[in-house]
Amino acid sequence: MQFVGVVLVHNEDVFVEQAIRNIATFCEQIHVIDHVSTDGTPEILRRLARQLGHVTVERSSDAGDSHRAIERYAGTSTWVLGVDGDELYDPASLGRLRVELEGGSHADVFRLKGHVLNCTELDEPPTVGSGYLAPPSRPATKLFNMAAVDSWTGCLERLHDGDAAFRPGYGWDALGYTSETTDWDSDPLRLLHTCFLRRSSVDPAGLSEARR
Repeated sequence: MQFVGVVLVHNEDVFVEQAIRNIATFCEQIHVIDHVSTDGTPEILRRLARQLGHVTVERSSDAGDSHRAIERYAGTSTWVLGVDGDELYDPASLGRLRVELEGGSHADVFRLKGHVLNCTELDEPPTVGSGYLAPPSRPATKLFNMAAVDSWTGCLERLHDGDAAFRPGYGWDALGYTSETTDWDSDPLRLLHTCFLRRSSVDPAGLSEARR
């Protein structure tokens, strides 16, 4: 079994380094697509690729390239984690989740979602945040079981819709929630989503909601 990250970013230089580093030990391979960023994101990504040998970076104006990067994993024993530049996972919790998945947990689902804190405030350094918790708001976590499909093509961006050829017993409704059996503190898939905060050095302060 292997674990792969796919990251699609555009002007995310505030949080993108932490977003990638936080999944670096969970994933054997991380595919990063820079959707023609104009802030400091490209340099951050180049530096990370030099420092982390399992991170590859591609600059593209076609968001569909982010899905084409992971199409090769269809039909294999691979979990793909989709990450945005404003999504901060807990590395220690992901380590626990990896052990569970390697032990066969959640093998019956195609998509797995967990708790999310859609953050409106975050201290510096980022250790304590507040905002809107999912559930009950919409979860943003994107962890997919590629063993559930024989192929998956035609996505406009990574892990969104497209043409999935499902194996027997799977479908879009094969959806699991770690949040059903955990709370925020114990959820191994918990995510701090900085969607309401300033995420790029080129964004005027207070205008982050326009980028959602």
